[in-house]
Amino acid sequence: MDTNPTNPGSTTGMSSSGTSSSGLPSSSSGVSSSSGMSSSGMSSSGMSSPEMESDAHGKVDRAARAAHDTVDRLASQAGPAMERMRAMAADAQERMRQKYGELGEMEEEWVNMARTTVRDHPLASIAVAVVAGMIISRMSGGGSSSHHH
Repeated sequence: MDTNPTNPGSTTGMSSSGTSSSGLPSSSSGVSSSSGMSSSGMSSSGMSSPEMESDAHGKVDRAARAAHDTVDRLASQAGPAMERMRAMAADAQERMRQKYGELGEMEEEWVNMARTTVRDHPLASIAVAVVAGMIISRMSGGGSSSHHH
């Protein structure tokens, strides 16, 4: 049975003295109509319509507060985690930029070394290029038909 919030000791809408739990006089029969209201305007739980509405509003308010508190708690936990992830991503991006820059510098050094070598030793450079071409040609299956059996 429902308890009446205005009278915690009462468990029904009617007392033995002929008054409802709210202290209002009740009908002499104490029988509820099919609409759930007795002839005195009280529901079968002992609460009037405004009391029931107030109770419903209170329950909705408590549920809304609980939901709001839960969302706040989750947001406070998610915020720092997102910041850590952003920091990690920014750090990884910066390291990749550095590595890209280092590779670019290394490529530039090798190109400069190759230029210097070709200028200092032009005939040796041509000979190395011819030999490298022949090796690549043989590896790729090219060359004259007399070498194939």
